[in-house]
Amino acid sequence: MDFKRMISYMDKEGLLCSAVWGSGDPAAALDIKRVTHHTSKVTPGSLFCCLPGAHRDGHDFAGEALLKGAAALLCERSLDLEIPQILVSDARKAMALISSFLYDFPSEKLKMIALTGTNGKSTTTYLVRSVLASAGLPSGLLGTIVYHDGKTETLADRTTPESDEIQEWLSRMVENGSRACVMEASSHGLEQGRLWGCRFDAAGFTNLTPEHLDYHGEMEAYFQAKRKLFTEFTRGEWTGAANADDPFGKRLIEEFGGRVIPFGVANHGPETVHANVHSMSLEGIRLDVFFPGGKAASGLKVPLTGGYNLYNILTSAAIAWGLGFGEGVIGHGLEKVPQVPGRLERYLFENGVCCIIDYAHSPDALRNVLKTVGELAGGKIWSVFGMGGDRYAPNRPLMGEAASELADELVITMDNPRSEDPASIARQIEEGLRDGRRLKKHRVILDRPEAIRHALDNARAGDIVLVSGKGPEPYIIIGDKTLPYSDKNVVKEWAEARGLGGLMRSERPSLWESASWSGGKAEGPDIPIPWNIWTDSRDVRSGDGFVALPGEHVDGHRFVGDALSNGARLVIGTTDGLAPWKDRIEEEGISCLVVDNTEKAMIRVAEAYLAEVAPRERIAVTGSVGKTTTRELIRSALHSAARVHAARRSHNTLVGCALTVLGMPPDTEILVFEMGTNHPGEIAEIVSHFPPTIAVITAVAPVHLEGLGTLDGVLSAKLEIIPREGLRLLVFNADDQRLSRALESESHPFRMAGVGFGKGSALLLTGASEDSEGTLCLGVSYGGQSWACHSSLRGTHHAHNLGFAIMIGLALDIPPKFC
Repeated sequence: MDFKRMISYMDKEGLLCSAVWGSGDPAAALDIKRVTHHTSKVTPGSLFCCLPGAHRDGHDFAGEALLKGAAALLCERSLDLEIPQILVSDARKAMALISSFLYDFPSEKLKMIALTGTNGKSTTTYLVRSVLASAGLPSGLLGTIVYHDGKTETLADRTTPESDEIQEWLSRMVENGSRACVMEASSHGLEQGRLWGCRFDAAGFTNLTPEHLDYHGEMEAYFQAKRKLFTEFTRGEWTGAANADDPFGKRLIEEFGGRVIPFGVANHGPETVHANVHSMSLEGIRLDVFFPGGKAASGLKVPLTGGYNLYNILTSAAIAWGLGFGEGVIGHGLEKVPQVPGRLERYLFENGVCCIIDYAHSPDALRNVLKTVGELAGGKIWSVFGMGGDRYAPNRPLMGEAASELADELVITMDNPRSEDPASIARQIEEGLRDGRRLKKHRVILDRPEAIRHALDNARAGDIVLVSGKGPEPYIIIGDKTLPYSDKNVVKEWAEARGLGGLMRSERPSLWESASWSGGKAEGPDIPIPWNIWTDSRDVRSGDGFVALPGEHVDGHRFVGDALSNGARLVIGTTDGLAPWKDRIEEEGISCLVVDNTEKAMIRVAEAYLAEVAPRERIAVTGSVGKTTTRELIRSALHSAARVHAARRSHNTLVGCALTVLGMPPDTEILVFEMGTNHPGEIAEIVSHFPPTIAVITAVAPVHLEGLGTLDGVLSAKLEIIPREGLRLLVFNADDQRLSRALESESHPFRMAGVGFGKGSALLLTGASEDSEGTLCLGVSYGGQSWACHSSLRGTHHAHNLGFAIMIGLALDIPPKFC
């Protein structure tokens, strides 16, 4: 976008003070490609926004941004730098509006829905998205757990991102075909204006309990920050929902009258969204949901549990009703909501113990989840939690008080202690423990993994171990270091070490859940994922699935009958395409996923399932030759130490990779893809949906030149395997000079490891020979040590392929079985 247009827009919005051109020519065109406030995200052509903050002033980092290629600055004061500058009265608000302007006002192209409140926002966003999917509206998500752009998701670093990031995410949602966005609006985000540039069609308020008072000071200021969602960020004929059982929710209902639909459990009337609960268990809630005017969604089974999740169900139902969705669509969406990571995330073990991982990190949230667990437990309740450092300290004894009232066994541990002494935090929690209540004894085990293992080791059949505070967070903050850590991984490793047959979810993703992911409709018996799916009816065997893909010459729907004859129990196709087989499908009780576009549906379902399973490594292999052999060698090298799933045959297209994902067991730790190409952009498209954490490029050779043109074209196509972010390691053929030169010509944020006979190789191949039976013997050297490796492969031409597998095993601390 032209810089001068940005200046004019700031003037129009009343924020412009002046413009400074530095050494630039005011008459020359200056193209701005990105807006960012963080120097780590500055790329050539960026507008760097200098935001004044409580601890740091962005103006102090303008010089660094200039060195990284920033084309211009947005600031509140003129800086002595030879770079064009837009001077504004409010840099934070200006950044939000100018970001929206750059991306062509993406929020105006989406149905915008926001949730605010202390507890329940994340779960409610998942419920709302499920209802939207049921209504055929694909949506993106910005929240505490993940950011989702309609195609791929990224772990969130905070509930509400900065405004420049919000606008970029909204732009990606629009580009990826989303028609709505569901957001969590934090009090910090609302108070600091991160939502400027957004206007919402629906706003929901869950509840308000003491939290973030170190920032807001007192509850009224906290409420006024939340209230801004309704007063400053809504548009047109907006609708809202508020909790009639919460005193602050009542204030919103009274202030906005008919615009805000009330929902409640204790307080409800004919115009209130409310429920009649039939039963509640670890498997979910059976209930009827009633809407204003007497309509109802009856006989629902929602796969969430607990009294506070009843509020989340009602919040989402009230929002959806206000948006004009009918009770049938709402009910279907509520029933198909996927597991919400870190929100009553339930795991059952063969010894009868249940572990629940939950994000509850405030006294009210802990009390609620302990009450819920108490209603479901057949034995003792074990509570394992800590409190974050540098946060609202008065909550610490209140957490201890809640545990002493509602838990049988307590293990106090650490939870992001930051700059504080975790032992001191534990003592403050102990101050709240009360004698004579339910709790009989407690222990302090500051090492969090050890604390979790202690509780799980001592729990008995019927007991529930509640591990709370961190939920899905993939890190722990100790001092000034953010270290990799996951409660789920600790529980998983404990189960494996105790020989309990692995981790078992109480709910597994299934056909019905896939319908909400794909925007399609599920019919027939429910079938849990993974699925063994084929695109060729001749490959189908009894119990397999068949997807009818549109082809250039032949439509796959023509072969549905052949697939059924071969024993298919799952068929994926379009309404028209499956019509000739409808009677047979119903008579034989075949499960169906009916979608508008089978290829797109497979990709969407695979993306959602991949996010659900979340294997710790995703390894992608490409190259002109040796892909399949390398893929199989990697699988063989790693399978003895980890649960590995890899592509079948040469499933190396976008659809092939999707089917590889859908065949992945839910306990997969390492996923291995194969990615092929015969025209530019093909691998880039695959990677946009299934980005690897480790990539392998085997070789660049004159293959598929009819589509790729030249060797340089082949090279460019193979380099597309490098994703935009998230890659940790690239393993490549160091003896391929064209490839090596291209990779070494610029710096990369990931580690590179070359494999070859040349001295500069990270893994040096010291010799390749055949034994008396013709099988490959390979000498390798790495980190000052040398080995002889033996494989069942025949021929020395496989030396590099074997070397790639060995290098990946070494990088993952898995000793390769060949050496």
